[in-house]
Amino acid sequence: MLANWLVAAASYAAKEGRTVVDKLGALTLPLFAFGCLGGAHSVANMCWFALALIENRHAAEITWGSAWLNILLSGIGNILGAMLFQALPQYLGHGVDAKFHRKFG
Repeated sequence: MLANWLVAAASYAAKEGRTVVDKLGALTLPLFAFGCLGGAHSVANMCWFALALIENRHAAEITWGSAWLNILLSGIGNILGAMLFQALPQYLGHGVDAKFHRKFG
């Protein structure tokens, strides 16, 4: 959940930037923290599995079952992290106007 929160925080912060320097500066800290903490993000894990198989160092340790289990668990964490730590605070902080509720309610 932490990994998805960091990725979502980076994208939200970059969206709020006005110049390219603002956007890149806002991306830097959350993405470096994600990498340093070794977060499990489902899309990043797919890349790590492919790189490990290409390098052929850990090919014996990686099975299809373990890869799918890792992607499933990190995907569930990604969804929960996005809902609890990004979408819910953003909704509570900014709210949605009545016109939105009438149209999509």
